[in-house]
Amino acid sequence: MRIAIDARELLGHRTGVGRYLHELLQAWSADRSAHDASITLCAPAPIDLTPYGGLHVSMAQANGAGVWWEQHVLPRLVEQAGADVLFAPGYTAPLWLATPSVVVLHDVSFAARPEWFTWKEGARRRTIGRLAAERATRVIAVSAFSKREIQTHFGITPSKI
Repeated sequence: MRIAIDARELLGHRTGVGRYLHELLQAWSADRSAHDASITLCAPAPIDLTPYGGLHVSMAQANGAGVWWEQHVLPRLVEQAGADVLFAPGYTAPLWLATPSVVVLHDVSFAARPEWFTWKEGARRRTIGRLAAERATRVIAVSAFSKREIQTHFGITPSKI
C-alpha cells in the first residue's frame, strides 16, 4: 500500500496534531506489519525522516502555505506519489482529490462551540472540515464523544467513522 500523509504539522514546533502524527509514525515504525507500506510525507518544507527509520518513508515537498497549499498543492503531491490513499491527520483534506482519503477529526469544537472562533476562522473550519469528512472514505474520531459530535454536527453516518 502507498500512503501519502499531509505532514505539515510535523514542521516547526509540534502542537496537538503534530504530536499525534509523530507518535503515530513512531508506533508504525515499531510495528513490523506497517513496514510493507510505502509512506510519503507531504509538506511545504523538508522533514527529518530519521525518527521513522523502521518505515519505508519518503518526502514530497512543494512550497506554499495554508488552505491554498492544502487544496491546490497537496493533491498534486499525492498524485505524484502514486498514493493509494491520503491520510489527513488534521481535520481537513483536499476537496477535489481522486485518491481516497482518511481524515482525522480530533473534535468539532468549531461547529459545537462556534463562539470560540472568529467568524472567518470558524466558517473556514466548519465548511472545509464538514466537506472533507463527507468526501472522505473514512473518518477517524479520537474518542466516543468526538464520534457523537461528528455525527451530530456534520451528519456523518456512524459506519463511516
